[in-house]
Amino acid sequence: MALLLASIFRLRAAAVNVGDFVNVFTSNVIGQMTLRMRLFDENNAEAEHFRELMDDFLRIAARFRIGDFVPFLERIGLGGSLDEMKSVHKRFDEFLVRKMEEQRSRPKTTEDDGSKDFLQILHQLKYNSGEDGRQLSESNIKGILLDMISAGTDTATRTVEWAMSELIRHPHLMKKVRDEMDASVGTEERVAEYHLPHLKYLQAVVTETLRLHPPTPLMLPHASPDSSRVIMGHFIPPNSHVMVNVWAVARDPNAWEKPLEFNPDRFVDNPVHLDGKDFRIIPFGAGRRMCPGYNLGLLMIQFALASFVHAFDWSLPSGEEPQDLDMSEKYEVSIHRKVLLNLFATPRLPELLYNRSTKSESYVIVYSQFLSSSSHICCWFRF
Repeated sequence: MALLLASIFRLRAAAVNVGDFVNVFTSNVIGQMTLRMRLFDENNAEAEHFRELMDDFLRIAARFRIGDFVPFLERIGLGGSLDEMKSVHKRFDEFLVRKMEEQRSRPKTTEDDGSKDFLQILHQLKYNSGEDGRQLSESNIKGILLDMISAGTDTATRTVEWAMSELIRHPHLMKKVRDEMDASVGTEERVAEYHLPHLKYLQAVVTETLRLHPPTPLMLPHASPDSSRVIMGHFIPPNSHVMVNVWAVARDPNAWEKPLEFNPDRFVDNPVHLDGKDFRIIPFGAGRRMCPGYNLGLLMIQFALASFVHAFDWSLPSGEEPQDLDMSEKYEVSIHRKVLLNLFATPRLPELLYNRSTKSESYVIVYSQFLSSSSHICCWFRF
């Protein structure tokens, strides 16, 4: 985040494509956690290759293929051919195999320093049988990694982009979010993760954004059991694919007052948890197949949005009015804005906060704690 804010600071005279910048942040967070690499790095040819590969994957995944529903029309290739899919699959497979080989070739250490990436943890599970005697296979590991990377980047990016769009359209709400952060964080430091639990109105904004703009409008397909079911009077045949229209549920006038209105205040006094227990709003799904990374996704969304709003004043290009901002949707794997969100960012914090590195900032914070209280001496030497 420090690098991202510094990049926006340097571009303050030009319009910022909000979605692109957030995508760099979320992709690099996921990349560092899973593969210990930055997925967006202009100085890394492998990262550039991966970005192109990910773009192809998301583009193909978003298509409606007629052959999936009418098999005898498969040869037409409408919506994408199988050869194209196999090509992307092969390139993805080669990339993941290469990363797994790199992981295996790393020097083994006897002590766990707490810096293992997700791939290392999966490899440990591969060689440790569960209670049922089964182990993870290479295909399991590659599938899990692909799910982590594809599901954890685009969805969080689009949510932050929609939240920024709504705050731009409603300047009085932007002011409420910023006033809360100025009271909790101040203007002499950047937003940190430990600030987030105290930012109740920011949390309400994120919840309302996920209600009105769920990243995946149709949840991933669920399969019904082998026997038929009757749910609320509807007969569900056995072995059916069931798709839940989260977008429609979150806009149901029977469940929400003024459902098409962006109103975070509805969640201030009556906060709704996004853990799948309130079926009116389930952007991460519910039950056993609920998104396993929803805590991480929610954290990234809140942290990115808080950092953007706190660090900059955002404005539309000259001549554009907030109420005229185009909010048209474009469906891909997740709901994208049809028109890119380009905004001008004006710094509102001391310049030092945009320029210093994360490492130097850590020294400053720890050293100031050391001076203020002798009880921090142990922390200083550990650091």
